[in-house]
Amino acid sequence: MRAAVAASAFSENSRNSVSAGDISFKNPKIVFIGKIGADCENGRSSIWIEQLRRYKDLGVKIILDYTDHHLGFTSPMTSFYKEAINLADAITLPSQKLKDLIGQTSIANYFIPDPIEVNTESVNNRTRDANNILWFGHSTNVPYFIEFVLSQKHALKNKTIYALSNELGIQEAKKHLSKLNIEIKYGVWNLESMLQISKISGACLIPGGINNIKKVGVSSNRLITSLALGMPTAADIMPSYEPYKDYFMDLRSDTFSSFIDSPLEYSGKVIQAQVNVTPKYSQENIKLTWKNLFETLS
Repeated sequence: MRAAVAASAFSENSRNSVSAGDISFKNPKIVFIGKIGADCENGRSSIWIEQLRRYKDLGVKIILDYTDHHLGFTSPMTSFYKEAINLADAITLPSQKLKDLIGQTSIANYFIPDPIEVNTESVNNRTRDANNILWFGHSTNVPYFIEFVLSQKHALKNKTIYALSNELGIQEAKKHLSKLNIEIKYGVWNLESMLQISKISGACLIPGGINNIKKVGVSSNRLITSLALGMPTAADIMPSYEPYKDYFMDLRSDTFSSFIDSPLEYSGKVIQAQVNVTPKYSQENIKLTWKNLFETLS
């Protein structure tokens, strides 16, 4: 979604065209480096770096969208980012914390949040059930879900938890949580399933890796999505969530038990967030931010 919104912003100018893939236009105006996968070690990384060097020599503007802190730990993508960051004219980042983590650099960097993929849903939806709890996240977030459920198994015992992830995440969660006396219904995450379950859920839980260098720079996307969907939310206070702490409950606070017993009593926080926060993260607003950046670099 992030790269798609950026591409849409660039192509709004009728003189611009967008190409995606391993090989870009022969003489592009701007090269945008989006999220890459772990398969970059199969020779693709060297092809990309060779192209970037050639574009750099031609004076083409290179934008590196740096969404995970691969320079802070070793991953299959680390070597690519070590080279790419030195070839970039601008770095875009989805959180202020990630901007802090890369430290001082001579390269201009810009904070551009992730857009949300959902429309605003009323917290007062009559289908909401306070006993239904939603958790959603990639498999890399599952360890925090497991840890939290195990630590709060008594508070959650009369709840139904809907857990949405990818297949790897689902299998990992089942392995650790199947013997608990808690009803957990698993499903593969997709936008439609998340929307459907959010409408019957009285709350959303977002435990996170506060002390994990791989996770501490995450964007606020899951939190903003949860609030936009009208769910009272309890979350770990990740750095990107900190500005919005008035709109959700601290997952580790003494008041969590009160929250989980009667989450809909905290609906006022969601209503305020839907006025003051979530509109800023619409695709149209984020697209305008990208458009302004492209105009600055052109």
